[in-house]
Amino acid sequence: MTNKVLAALALAGAVIASVAGYSYYLQTPNYALRQISDAAERQDQVRLAKYVDFDNIVAGLMVVIRQK
Repeated sequence: MTNKVLAALALAGAVIASVAGYSYYLQTPNYALRQISDAAERQDQVRLAKYVDFDNIVAGLMVVIRQK
């Protein structure tokens, strides 16, 4: 194989690995926590609601309050 072919294969492999790594990162809890933090700092309620289930939190709190 020529050097150009090897360089092209190496570049293609690096691009595929980068895309796969970024795609994986978007699925991690670390990413979600960063998004929650950023949305809270910017007071972006729509984006915060994407990551936090407020209805479920309120329902859980209501159960706790009613038990007391």
